Amino acid sequence: MNKDNSISVRLMRKDDLEWVTDLGQNTPEFKTETSAAQFFSAETLRNWINDPNGVTLVAEIDGRKAGFLLGCYITGPNDGYIKCTVIENVHRRKGVGRELQSSALEEFSQKGLEGHKCDHVFSLVKDDDGPMLNLKREMGFEIGAKGYYVEIMLHPKGKEF
Repeated sequence: MNKDNSISVRLMRKDDLEWVTDLGQNTPEFKTETSAAQFFSAETLRNWINDPNGVTLVAEIDGRKAGFLLGCYITGPNDGYIKCTVIENVHRRKGVGRELQSSALEEFSQKGLEGHKCDHVFSLVKDDDGPMLNLKREMGFEIGAKGYYVEIMLHPKGKEF
């Protein structure tokens, strides 16, 4: 908990999903500019919060939801992946993102087998998202090469591989 502005971080719950979906769908920085759905379905989020490899967190300020983080632990390469960090506009620049990142790194450090815990976490950040790039840098992330977001939907209608 951050004692300056009463930020607390907890695990995401089912009763958070409507708020998470609404905030995710209405956050411009989260848009991929592809034809796929631009945020996760309620069913996907329900599965994610129940997945032992999921890292799904909600930050609150004075008991009110302020932001969330979605990530996952990938067992094969023993990596953590932060998919997104989304903060309500009124709560930006208050330390919410920092608290979510810090809590996520702690969660990831507990994932993996005994003696072989997760020791690498990565994320994709749009090159024009200066605030998130600055936060990641301040948290100790190295900023690597620029790239493109690419994706494919498996089993698209009318297409064969």
